[in-house]
Amino acid sequence: MAGWVAGRMANAISIYANGGWFGIPNGWVADSCGIVSVHAEAVGGGGDLDAELYVNGTLESGHHAGNAGSWGASSLVGVGATVNFSIGKGSLHHFQFRRMH
Repeated sequence: MAGWVAGRMANAISIYANGGWFGIPNGWVADSCGIVSVHAEAVGGGGDLDAELYVNGTLESGHHAGNAGSWGASSLVGVGATVNFSIGKGSLHHFQFRRMH
């Protein structure tokens, strides 16, 4: 029991040290109401960028441009929402979630 409590405390401290944000995998299903955030970097820091954020399979936000530096989007989602991203050109900087307790 003490090990489980210590593990939960360490996890909670880690999450709150990062402002409550934590990384999530693509296709994650939200376990609570919260904010999902995605940030992508352009090819070479100023080239082409093709990235999108989806919530429950619906395009929430996207960016398709040349000569871009970076792009970010966030969305408020409910419990059970499936969130994912796609990147055609560029690279993922972060895909994270913050619970709204």
